[in-house]
Amino acid sequence: MTTLAYQDIEESLLSFREGRQFIMPVLLGCLAERDACADPFLALSRFFCRLKSADSIVEKARRKGIEIRGPKDVSERMTDILGFRIIVADQKELRAFDALFRQAFEVIEVEDRNEIPGEFGDRGIDYRARYHHNGERYPFEIQLRTFLQHYWASRTFHFFHKKPRELALAHKEALRRFAASLADAEQRSELLEDERPVGGRRVGPADFGLITDQVHLVVIQSGEQFHDQVTLTLTGRSVEDHAAIVRKKMSLYEVFSSVAIVECACMGFLAFHLNEPLVNVPLERIGRTQG
Repeated sequence: MTTLAYQDIEESLLSFREGRQFIMPVLLGCLAERDACADPFLALSRFFCRLKSADSIVEKARRKGIEIRGPKDVSERMTDILGFRIIVADQKELRAFDALFRQAFEVIEVEDRNEIPGEFGDRGIDYRARYHHNGERYPFEIQLRTFLQHYWASRTFHFFHKKPRELALAHKEALRRFAASLADAEQRSELLEDERPVGGRRVGPADFGLITDQVHLVVIQSGEQFHDQVTLTLTGRSVEDHAAIVRKKMSLYEVFSSVAIVECACMGFLAFHLNEPLVNVPLERIGRTQG
């Protein structure tokens, strides 16, 4: 149960927004390393970062019975405030990125479900990690998946997203068979690509300004209906950028009632749509999603 107002929760997220600006270029640099991805642009197009916002924090606190009495409780009692998702082509790229990731960050916990799938057949690697910068430690989580692992997760998302566990259990065997068939397809496809060249030019963090300097605020109404989206360009001054984001989110909460505001950073709004399969975005709105 939380007693904090949305404004107070948003204000408590300064360190996570600051961490996002330090962590993103390092992650993107790992993807662009010469031996990581055959097509770095394809991986970058499926790179996704989201910061859990006030509405999500309140909802999770109520659902999980988490006590939040002050701003400090937010960061101490929820480990998934800042989260990243990276989708690579296959197991070869997944292992290459895994090695680079472990070199770049302090890895606290790893759940690798590639050799032993999860209960419902899910595969991929989940990390809890920290990034050290100027004496500060910034915690975050990351999901690493291949394209077909991500396809399974997106296609079956409605069984697990804030739904009773009984729904997934009723379809457990079908979910496991579906996941196994995709894993088999992935293995067969890799046999056809043994001679595929991997890697391109090495890209430095300075090349990622267009991605790391923007934050998208996406307004989602009840029923997972997309309503609006605003893009903010950051200045690199953490406190000022944080204040600007909080102001904009509070103004959106005032205009729209009973909404969720997803705060994400990626190549663009379409990357958000690829990573949030339940959100209904009318095609006619795609060209008008610039704030």
